[in-house]
Amino acid sequence: MGLQDFELAGVQGRAGVSIFEQDHSRGLQVKKAIPYIFIAPAGAIIGFFLLYPLIYSLVISFFEWDLSPTMTFVGLGNYAQILSSSEFWDSMLYTAYYILGVLPFSLLIGFLFANLLNDSTGCYIAYCSRYGIQLSL
Repeated sequence: MGLQDFELAGVQGRAGVSIFEQDHSRGLQVKKAIPYIFIAPAGAIIGFFLLYPLIYSLVISFFEWDLSPTMTFVGLGNYAQILSSSEFWDSMLYTAYYILGVLPFSLLIGFLFANLLNDSTGCYIAYCSRYGIQLSL
């Protein structure tokens, strides 16, 4: 049952709207703000210990700095130097080898063990007894 428009003696209005309703929007706003009040300290801690060092390291990456009080602005020079370095590209290659070669097999082995533990057949009992014997030694 929704609101209905009406016209009575040349006056238009909507039926079902009380002109004496109290405004509870302030209490509703406070109620909606409570979760954010509880999460604010965690956000501040994350901001201080995670975001601040991240942004600061991004800023100092544009400077040449040997931990002396003076910093020399070099712009993108540090990034150009890294991208022209053979050690950087070797490390990228080794990272790609690891991601494509080691990680899928590790995930597959973990998935197989999880399936084995979730299985209700005799393989589960054999696996658990073998694992339990290793733990007891």
